[in-house]
Amino acid sequence: MNHWKKSDPKFRHQLMMLLLPDERWFILKLPSIRTKEETQQMSLSSSTSIIWKNQSAQQRYESLEEVRSKIQTSVDDAAATRRALVHIEAEMRLLSLEYNQPDYSAQIGFALGFLFMLGVNIIYWYPSLLQLGAYLTILSTFHFMEYNYVWKFHPKLLSHDSFLLNHSTEYIFAMSFSFVEFLVEWYFLPWLKLNRIIMLVGIILSVGGQILRSVAMWTAGSNFHHLVREQKEEGHTLVTDGIYQYFRHPSYVGHFYWAVGTQLFITNPICTLAFAYYLWNWFNDRITREEKYLIKENFGDAYIEYKKHVGAGLPGIVGYQGK
Repeated sequence: MNHWKKSDPKFRHQLMMLLLPDERWFILKLPSIRTKEETQQMSLSSSTSIIWKNQSAQQRYESLEEVRSKIQTSVDDAAATRRALVHIEAEMRLLSLEYNQPDYSAQIGFALGFLFMLGVNIIYWYPSLLQLGAYLTILSTFHFMEYNYVWKFHPKLLSHDSFLLNHSTEYIFAMSFSFVEFLVEWYFLPWLKLNRIIMLVGIILSVGGQILRSVAMWTAGSNFHHLVREQKEEGHTLVTDGIYQYFRHPSYVGHFYWAVGTQLFITNPICTLAFAYYLWNWFNDRITREEKYLIKENFGDAYIEYKKHVGAGLPGIVGYQGK
């Protein structure tokens, strides 16, 4: 029996908690930031010698620093121990170099709250711009719910990125263009914005899509991630109950209909078609890629069997076809 098995059970538990799936997000980002050789050559500084701009990153670094010290002095050179040290030191480097940045969650939260109340006031004081006001409240609610989910189920990953406001350049462009299209058409083609049937369909899709996505995320709990998990993770279970009895990817279904519904509600014909086309292709690619890892790296035959009985949820999307 090696020293690892003889070591203090409380310490072993502490180490394993540090290596749980939620704590290994840094591995996904590491290859895209630096090569393995460059990473290994970087020396680790003491927490007290680093000028910290992010308190969460500092606290995380200090906890890893303490555990790293215990491992080096208390545990032998077993393979599992070496892997643990590599992972811990890699995260420490990322925390000090890449994630030691100011967090703007408070500012973004304030801005979203301001936009929400601006939308409410527009609805009340400017009835002719009711669609614009409601659109602001719908957008603000969506991003707040994304942040709230991470706060509940992945609190140690919480940052201003959890709002999903800056997840892609395409998203920022699409949202910006949707406002431009609405205002241009509202000014030059006001009759286009008066179709109450289309507005009704749009608000039903957007509200229904938001509810579906939120229910899906909370049903999956910590098993849901904003990023595709490409490796097997301890504690990751296949969720097949609740809303997952009806759709394999209910959060994507909800997101799709929410986005398309918002454009129908504000009667943006160009954005409605563009959103539907782009999002269908984006989710088709993501579902195919995600299911490849779910089958090959995670659940194997269990997921294949689940896939036989439950559809992806979006028309025409069948998902990964391999084994």
